[in-house]
Amino acid sequence: MDYSQELEKKMKNDDHCKGCVCNHLKCVEPGTLVDVFLSNGSSFINIFFLYFDSQSCSAHFLEIGATAMRLIIDCEKIEAIRN
Repeated sequence: MDYSQELEKKMKNDDHCKGCVCNHLKCVEPGTLVDVFLSNGSSFINIFFLYFDSQSCSAHFLEIGATAMRLIIDCEKIEAIRN
């Protein structure tokens, strides 16, 4: 199954989270290094994607700096994601 078929299948199963980024996150592999740009203009650069919770529309990331910190972001607030 190619990426577009996998994305289409997942979109049919969970379509209450709106937005193209929400749909894209359903197919991102855990551990992928990404940059996240939020609708309010802020961003998180070089964070690790952990998982997407389609029930709560939340995307879970890990930011590693002086300490490791978990970030939980509403996928509907994400304007763009770069990986």
